[in-house]
Amino acid sequence: MKYSVIFLRGKIRQINEILNQQFEGLADMADEILKCIVNYLDLNQGGVFIVEGDKEEKHLELIACYAYSKKKYISKNIQLGQGAIGQAYLEKSPIYLTEIPTEYLTITSGLGEATPTFLSALPLVNTNEEVVGALELASFRILESFEQRFLERAIESITATVVSVQVNEKTKELLKESNELAQQLKIEENKLNKNMVQLKEAQKKMHYKQKELEISQTKNRAYFEGAINGIIGCNIKGKIESINSAALTILGKQKEHIMGENIDDLFNINVFEFIGNTFKTTHTNSIGEIKHIDCYCTKIETKNVKTFILYIRDISVEVAQKQEIKSQLKMLEHANEEVENVRKLESEKAQKQIEEQRKMIEKIVNNSKQLQMELIQKIDEKDLIIKSLEKKLANK
Repeated sequence: MKYSVIFLRGKIRQINEILNQQFEGLADMADEILKCIVNYLDLNQGGVFIVEGDKEEKHLELIACYAYSKKKYISKNIQLGQGAIGQAYLEKSPIYLTEIPTEYLTITSGLGEATPTFLSALPLVNTNEEVVGALELASFRILESFEQRFLERAIESITATVVSVQVNEKTKELLKESNELAQQLKIEENKLNKNMVQLKEAQKKMHYKQKELEISQTKNRAYFEGAINGIIGCNIKGKIESINSAALTILGKQKEHIMGENIDDLFNINVFEFIGNTFKTTHTNSIGEIKHIDCYCTKIETKNVKTFILYIRDISVEVAQKQEIKSQLKMLEHANEEVENVRKLESEKAQKQIEEQRKMIEKIVNNSKQLQMELIQKIDEKDLIIKSLEKKLANK
């Protein structure tokens, strides 16, 4: 069947109308456009291939076919440079063959199988001179030159649509990944917040415990100031005159070894400076243990006799507990700071990733729009050239 140039121009418009429709995906669009081209030119077979893979694994993958029977690579991949379609990819220009090997491709009809007379392999080359796919067509007749031009014109529009659909699919994929990442970060943030609440509750309990310990210490001090715990009596010169067993146990001394000693030498401090007050000091006993001692010094006067009484209490355990509590509080504060830093870092990282993806999406969309405008401009320029050629032909 022969077509006029005007008729084929009309077909170009029809193809563009089809390409402007909404498709579920690249394969859906390829099926529809391939069916139209095969019917328009009265061809026998056709296939649409898309470039897949990266670098060394790059290949042409069949995503749509029309009237194929048992072609050897149906639903398979074509390596770059393999066959006419692979060669068209490398050359980035259409290939038209009239001598086709019998083992390469056959067309099945009601009369049996036969090798086609004419084979077209047209690469889909974008504005960056990158091949994004290819179209293979076969028939029992050789296409006229204006029909070949029609195919080359149609390929330009098909390429623009393929690029646009790929960009849209990539955009959807990036948006999906972005949403999944945001959701995951939200979950992690909730976990961090929960951990922070638990840490704060633990810290609060530790503060309560410390407060209870301080209250307990105050009660114990009042009790031992009015009761016998460790009691040491000395004269006005500081010589020890009496001591109870509790005090001997605290100091780790024997009574015969301590009587008559100066109380200031025992604690390495001027005890009389603290009369009427409490104070804390340390004492190293005979076996080398350092005892933390809470002391209260008072003065008793009877018949011109001054006696000084020192009440002492071993607070080594309480000091150790305080140190342990301080250590734990410090660890909790450090952990709290680390959690806060991690939360801030994760939040900043998430915001940065989301912003980068948003910019990437905007860049992709802008590039897509720019590519479409450039392709439309090229198509318009070629329309003008064709009109000029038609006019010259009409004048001749």
